[in-house]
Amino acid sequence: MLFLLIGVAVASVIGVMVAWALNPAPSPQPMLTVSDLVGTWSGPGTMTFFPDHKFQGHDIDLSTAYGTGCPILSGTGTWQFLNEQGSTGERLNAYRQGNEIAIDLPGSPNSCGFELTSCKTSALVTLCFYADPDSGCVSPVFKRE
Repeated sequence: MLFLLIGVAVASVIGVMVAWALNPAPSPQPMLTVSDLVGTWSGPGTMTFFPDHKFQGHDIDLSTAYGTGCPILSGTGTWQFLNEQGSTGERLNAYRQGNEIAIDLPGSPNSCGFELTSCKTSALVTLCFYADPDSGCVSPVFKRE
């Protein structure tokens, strides 16, 4: 009888593991492609990403994430995906996808560049200044228009 109970328990655990492997939980920080990112995003300001890795921002409020040194930014610059180690590439298009995006606004005050992280809650993908790997965005979010 004991062997039968152990066998049923093992089969149940294996069944749960197989189900999880076939249907893993969605990542709170999904990988984005260029086509996922291109367009205008609204939040504490607006950001527009272009396919050629150009970036335009208007009234982006960075104060909640970075303090008063970079309070509100507007300007043009570039964007690129970061690799898994959080590094930029030698070229703007070095990485074809990512869940972290580096923004460079060379003409802005203090040469404030910043990074964004992708987040997914329900079916909605958002961008934020920083995120918790387990629970997603913990800063103001930008939503695609």
